[in-house]
Amino acid sequence: VRDHIVSLYSQFSKSVIEPVASITVDDAVRGFDHILDRLLPQRMEEIRELTVPILEKHSEFKHVAQSFSSDEDMDEWIANDPDRNKLSEVLETRCYKLASLFVVESSDFESAIGNKSKSFLEFFSFTPGQVNKEYRYPLDGDVVRSRPFARINTKQYVIMDLYRAGFSPLYRFPQLFDTDRKKQQLRKRRDKLLELDAARYIGDVFQPSKSAESYYIPFGEKSELAERDLLLLRDSTLLIVESKAKPLRSIGRHQGNLVKIRDDIKATIKEGYEQACSVISYINDCNTTVPLLDKFGNVSLSIQKSEIERIIPIVFLDSCFGLFATDPTLWLSPEPSVGYPWIVDRDTFRTIALRINRPQQLTEFLEWRLGGHGRFNEADEATIAGYYVQHGPVPLPPGDVPVQLHESYDQVFDAEYFRSKGIDVEDPAVDENPVWSTMRREGDQLIYEIGGKEYDRLNIHTGVSHRDFVKDRK
Repeated sequence: VRDHIVSLYSQFSKSVIEPVASITVDDAVRGFDHILDRLLPQRMEEIRELTVPILEKHSEFKHVAQSFSSDEDMDEWIANDPDRNKLSEVLETRCYKLASLFVVESSDFESAIGNKSKSFLEFFSFTPGQVNKEYRYPLDGDVVRSRPFARINTKQYVIMDLYRAGFSPLYRFPQLFDTDRKKQQLRKRRDKLLELDAARYIGDVFQPSKSAESYYIPFGEKSELAERDLLLLRDSTLLIVESKAKPLRSIGRHQGNLVKIRDDIKATIKEGYEQACSVISYINDCNTTVPLLDKFGNVSLSIQKSEIERIIPIVFLDSCFGLFATDPTLWLSPEPSVGYPWIVDRDTFRTIALRINRPQQLTEFLEWRLGGHGRFNEADEATIAGYYVQHGPVPLPPGDVPVQLHESYDQVFDAEYFRSKGIDVEDPAVDENPVWSTMRREGDQLIYEIGGKEYDRLNIHTGVSHRDFVKDRK
């Protein structure tokens, strides 16, 4: 997150951010690094150290308590305890430190950002009772996402969202881009950065033998040069990647308006898919050699069509689109010769790449995944990928019945992340082969099956379970 914030906003620091915030992009990043990586861990360690003598005294008390014959014996032991006054002070100090764990003031940040501390806290803070008055939906723009510090008096602040605090600049800085020109500049920078990230992250896993970034192809009736984002070739598999940074509006902004939702998808996923299709069409129209061009029309890379056996279109997003991305069969009419694309956002891909991290593994996963479009009723691509990590490319149950996976499948990525940080966490335990349960209706009966065998049936009129009925008869 730190690198992404610096890459995205540094070029706007002097012109847009510093005149309003009185801090640089680097000040903001170092401020959050300080509180999350140093200040709070240091305070928690102090609390743990103060807890040790209290726990030791408690253990001592439990041992000697066995010899007490009355409450008077216990009171006498406590009154004569030589550590009593000292422990009282330790307990008082611990309680104070615990109560003030998340309370900060500008002096706490001076070692990290010097005299910018006050400006940092002011820029990323809010006054309780004066914000979120229009908050209506869980996914609305909660001000705490962009301003995680609550101002409680003229000197002190409380950090309200420890988990997301490091992401706050990604929500706060865009608010300073208050003209169409500034917004356009930020969109261009975000688009370019996403393209670079796609090449970096997908390329690190796929390890292509040939690649092209920001290449051109002739397009349209006049064969004008059209720029395309990324092409990666390895072992006869060609990935065509188009990156789209525009986010899906929140529920509060589109309020279920299908036209707004359609426009968001059209400007992102659909446009990226159509651009990928144009590349595939161009490849199909070529004879034996596929020339990729630079902006001047010169050949920058040539690929022999004989090198290509399969083509996989990918739309790479900057933010999560939920079920619109995981199941495009709900809204997209695919090109018959192309099929559906794989749609994934940057953060989810980086999560998946923790375990799907080899070229052949990624290719196998993508082929299996595209074959399952229209089957998975999942809004999180990581859950589907976690199923693949646990079981491999096993076939889904026959038929067109939608599949709902257990949400714990994505925990394989959590475990891998913690292991990368030196914390030994085991993968969640699962059966070697997946066990499917299904429910279907036949007349007045709901049939519940596990592993292809009927487990129970329920009469929808009486509410009587067949298994319960049999038990009652016995």
